[in-house]
Amino acid sequence: MGLAVALIPRQRVVMQAAASHEELSAYQVRWAAPGAVQTRVHGSGLAPRARSVRPSDEHLMMQVVLDSAFLAKFRRALFSASEGLITLLHVQADPRDAHRVKVWLGLDRPAVRAVIDLIIATLPEAEIGRIAPA
Repeated sequence: MGLAVALIPRQRVVMQAAASHEELSAYQVRWAAPGAVQTRVHGSGLAPRARSVRPSDEHLMMQVVLDSAFLAKFRRALFSASEGLITLLHVQADPRDAHRVKVWLGLDRPAVRAVIDLIIATLPEAEIGRIAPA
């Protein structure tokens, strides 16, 4: 068998020529699929590209900025609807505006979408800031 060379931007992948047309088309479909693992040439062999996997129990901090008059309403909505999704709540006055507060929420990765939906439903004027690992 000969060698087939496929050129990928900034990479060169070498593979054995497929024995049949079906194997070659299956190979092309696998590479065209979104989220497929691509390979890099390391030395003389092929090594799979390492993919970072985020654990579902990763703890995150979400920052929310809102008007201080709505803080009590915000806390009631979070703790009545979240059912234990929020593990930490820290409130601090915003130094740039005396009428606003910064709220930091501690939560797990699966709870992020539910908390964002809850914030948008209860206080659409709140500003959702960065979400970073805790």
